[in-house]
Amino acid sequence: MRLYFVRHAETLGNVGGEYDQSSSGTLTPRGQKQARDLVKRLEKFEFSDIIVSPLERVVLTIMPFLKNKGRKAEAWPELAEMRGKRVQPDELPSEIRNGPAMELPKAAANFVQRRPDLDALLLPPPEESYSEGQRRVKLACDLIRNRYAGENVSILVVGHACNGARVIECLMGLDLDGRFQHDNAGITCIEQKLTGDFIMRFQNLAPRS
Repeated sequence: MRLYFVRHAETLGNVGGEYDQSSSGTLTPRGQKQARDLVKRLEKFEFSDIIVSPLERVVLTIMPFLKNKGRKAEAWPELAEMRGKRVQPDELPSEIRNGPAMELPKAAANFVQRRPDLDALLLPPPEESYSEGQRRVKLACDLIRNRYAGENVSILVVGHACNGARVIECLMGLDLDGRFQHDNAGITCIEQKLTGDFIMRFQNLAPRS
């Protein structure tokens, strides 16, 4: 398995230096260009599946690519951005709490669908703790492993800085502390070896502008 991760394009919250905890996220003009440029930047790769966070800023980032290539993506709520203070938990909770259900943007109706086993896209609760966010990362990691581990596939995951970095760490068997930081629209690739371990092929290939 080879996994490509892309962080969402630049949003107004990124420019203001504020952490965006909302389910929306307006792309800046620069972010819109980053999303358009992803079409060419990603076309050199072949993807078996495309998996995305359901949050609007992620969906808007990958929409130009999906439209251009006639592809569909699957939305996983486990990939929504983490919340809470950065405190390393002694033990992760056995279960996560769910917040409100969300609808995907209408413009994405023909291009993004929720994962088949889900009845609804349930966001994390507004007061989600750091440890609950870490637990969601583990769930996303397990889902990826259960579906793709050992297979000759390449998958594209489009998501967020904190959650995405930790999903990569989880797959690589590392502590979840967010060491793999990404610029907006940065691309990282990890690959599973025959032993089952993952190695980093490249990290955070950032857009030129």
